[in-house]
Amino acid sequence: MAACLGEARQRGDIPADCDVRQMADVLVDCWEGAALRSRLRRNPASLSAMLDFYLRSVIIADPRRTRSK
Repeated sequence: MAACLGEARQRGDIPADCDVRQMADVLVDCWEGAALRSRLRRNPASLSAMLDFYLRSVIIADPRRTRSK
């Protein structure tokens, strides 16, 4: 996961100052929590909501993207 995020950082898809190892750990932790909740509720909505939130947070954290809007 960290390697993929590192590639995204090199391409400029995520901010250059992101700690990709920490980001990967948080993503896995969030995914596991959302997966557990989805199993308990028998509904995949928690997984979609987690990914939407996580990816929006990364994009918003990038000052280059917020200035261009």
